[in-house]
Amino acid sequence: MTATLGKVERRRYQRYNLKLDAVLICESGPIPCVILDFCSGGMFLELSALDRKNIDRLNHQVQVNFSIGGGSRDQYQVRVQIARVCANGVGVAFQTKPAAALSALQKQALPDLQTSPEVGSNVSSLSANKQKSLQESLLAVLQEYLPQISSDFFCTLTTH
Repeated sequence: MTATLGKVERRRYQRYNLKLDAVLICESGPIPCVILDFCSGGMFLELSALDRKNIDRLNHQVQVNFSIGGGSRDQYQVRVQIARVCANGVGVAFQTKPAAALSALQKQALPDLQTSPEVGSNVSSLSANKQKSLQESLLAVLQEYLPQISSDFFCTLTTH
């Protein structure tokens, strides 16, 4: 979901850019596609004009299959629902949050964060791009999990 404030677009979830080959499994058969971005709510799949014609209705439930990894490629199958169809592809929403698939996609999208310095080292030693990526990732995690964590925390305080 997006909202626009002035000229700044606000999204419910942080988006991660990516370019990963995938297959959209529909009633009409498999459709090759490319995952261009994703968030914890869904992803955007690039499709050819011919393949987009096979996506005939919104809210249609389909599956996205993709692989990540080196020698022993991890394979993922994610149930999604078509949320929007546009000129270069489709936006899909996850039916249930695919935690393992999202974690794998995030590692693929942010490889430079995997080489972050040791715990306790100075954040200012990171490049400006790494600092920005780290800040965006932490903000997304806090926005998603902090309400539940704080609720659980305060519940435990009142029961003790």
